[in-house]
Amino acid sequence: MLKRVVVVALLVLVGAALAACGGAGVDEPIPVEPDGGIGTSPQDPAVAEAQRVLAEQLGVNADEIEHVMTEQVEWADACLELGEADEMCAQVITSGWRVTFNVNGEEYEVRTDETGGNVRIANVAG
Repeated sequence: MLKRVVVVALLVLVGAALAACGGAGVDEPIPVEPDGGIGTSPQDPAVAEAQRVLAEQLGVNADEIEHVMTEQVEWADACLELGEADEMCAQVITSGWRVTFNVNGEEYEVRTDETGGNVRIANVAG
């Protein structure tokens, strides 16, 4: 009987926790328009790091990269939904940014976590 009570209590606790997190799913992105420069908005360190990583990947100077748009996103995993087939990604909601850049007429999507500590390029021309 005690075992059944403990199981029911655990189920109630889990249900309450899930209900409290009801709005914690992956939300629609919130567009954040570029302010003409990087340095004052909450997303700026992440955008600057995304730009640096993209410049390094493409072998261009950062000043050749045009910042088009930034969207606030909650990624479904710690790999920013860009995990490799053989990569283990923590299944946690990860707040971050989807940053769109233009380089020589080609658009690139770069994803970051909130601080820019984790940066992944969604598309790189081969």
